[in-house]
Amino acid sequence: MASLDWLVINEKLFFSLNQWDSDSRSAREELFNSMQAEKGSQKTLTLKEVQAGIKAVLTDESGASMIPEGLVSDLNPAVKLAFKAARDLAPSKSNSGKKKRSKFATVNKTEFHAFLLAFRYYLELAEFYETLDNSKEDNQLLSYRECSKGLARFEQWGIDEAKLKQKFAGVDTWVSHLSYGDFAEWCIECRFDRLDLKLDDSDNEEVLWETSKEEMRDEAQIKTYCDDSLTSQDQQNKRQVMKIFGEWDTDESGAIGEQEMIEVLKALNPRFTDEVARKLFVAADSNQDGLIDYDEFSRWIFG
Repeated sequence: MASLDWLVINEKLFFSLNQWDSDSRSAREELFNSMQAEKGSQKTLTLKEVQAGIKAVLTDESGASMIPEGLVSDLNPAVKLAFKAARDLAPSKSNSGKKKRSKFATVNKTEFHAFLLAFRYYLELAEFYETLDNSKEDNQLLSYRECSKGLARFEQWGIDEAKLKQKFAGVDTWVSHLSYGDFAEWCIECRFDRLDLKLDDSDNEEVLWETSKEEMRDEAQIKTYCDDSLTSQDQQNKRQVMKIFGEWDTDESGAIGEQEMIEVLKALNPRFTDEVARKLFVAADSNQDGLIDYDEFSRWIFG
């Protein structure tokens, strides 16, 4: 049986890019807008719009589906589960300021990335499910006998033979009864407990991390950087990095301390809090000595 072309699917769903940089976020916003039934007239997507949008995304230029026939018979179950996982991650607020669930089942732009991430997992599980259900019955229900054929792959989801037997306890080995929905939720629970889905908003720490680097590269007027190259552009980049490093090193100690980085980050972007700035400092301080030297600073900007 043919398998999904995950390189193509990852590209279509923008998982081949840095998830939080401005290019990736812009691409997701463009995809979100393209799924709107009435272009530009709404700020959320309904399940129906997302189902149609995903089908269109996973269709090639000739109009043929990128999903091999017989592998995943219907994308809608995976879309529905992902939609359910992502909706109301960013609930609207009532007049009192308290969060409330939306009256209608929709996902907004900040929830859309969470939907795509969840869909990627549920599609992988749909492929796994169909592979197990590749029997004469192909009845979209799994038995223990069918599942036992996939023990090696089950282990990737934190499921061993004991857990598999427990899942089918009290059910005859040959009786098919496990639906895709129950199968997918069980696998997610065993591997992750629950999906850790994050909002694609400007206060997301990963977004702030990428934004801070982009702002610094823009301030230094740097577009590309190669440490081993001796081209004039790379030499100019090195000079620019050294200049910025010197400006951040306010006490001229030859390294950037935590408080120095906090002050500069907050000056560059008012959305940075002390807590977030400290987390970024720790991430940039690769040798964990409490200081950021020139090499660490360069890796932080371009890494």
